[in-house]
Amino acid sequence: MSEALGKLHFIGSFIFINGIFFPMFIQGLHGVNRRLYDGGVQYAHAQPVLHRVARRVRAAQVTARLPHVSSCRAQFDDQVALRDAARSLLDGRSSPTQVRAVVDAGGGIDDDLWSAMVEQGWTALAVPEDRGGLGLGIVELALLLEEVGGHVAPAPVLQQALALDALVTGDGPVELIDALVSGEAIGTVAFRPVTTNGASVTGRPEPVIHAPLARVLIVRTEDELFAVDGIESTAEPAMDRTRSLGWVHLDGAPAVRLGG
Repeated sequence: MSEALGKLHFIGSFIFINGIFFPMFIQGLHGVNRRLYDGGVQYAHAQPVLHRVARRVRAAQVTARLPHVSSCRAQFDDQVALRDAARSLLDGRSSPTQVRAVVDAGGGIDDDLWSAMVEQGWTALAVPEDRGGLGLGIVELALLLEEVGGHVAPAPVLQQALALDALVTGDGPVELIDALVSGEAIGTVAFRPVTTNGASVTGRPEPVIHAPLARVLIVRTEDELFAVDGIESTAEPAMDRTRSLGWVHLDGAPAVRLGG
């Protein structure tokens, strides 16, 4: 390839890439979702062609995922309604100004936001109905988590869901499940293995997300899960100040083995 063609290729690529991504950067500064088809029609004027293409791609993706669209339409509509309801709640209670206020106050959890989430059944979403939940699934939970992440909401939605999943699938104590479903207690999980001695666990997991405010901690050994009810932690400064971190010290802490 000649030097002239190489320069032409570089210039063309530079213009093309910046023509695509720079407008997206500007839109992001104005709060538009990174995915064009979720950005709302009010932003379509900024990139009208790409916006129309993205909408068509989205429709094609939905059709491909749902081969029996007519029979799945009701479920899909319910999922869209759930996402829109979550977005509406977070738009009103987790705006950048409100999140900044929580951060400036020390970070952690926005109690009012968390209460609103519990009231709308977010903590019960993926819990089976016979265990006091709503009986929905991972898709609906993912929709909520996507909105939580998009709004940088200071609330332990993911940690609560993980702790509840471990308790429910592991046939954990009913009182712990009820406490987490009702929002009375906050649960979280640690990933670094601990050691066990019968009905107690010992170890110092990695800094655990929301540990300073949590009551229930799910820990693991190399091949088992345990639930610890009542933990103490030492706060650890976090780069993400919407999520508190804490070192949990387990020294023969009473624990319940999950999974039989």
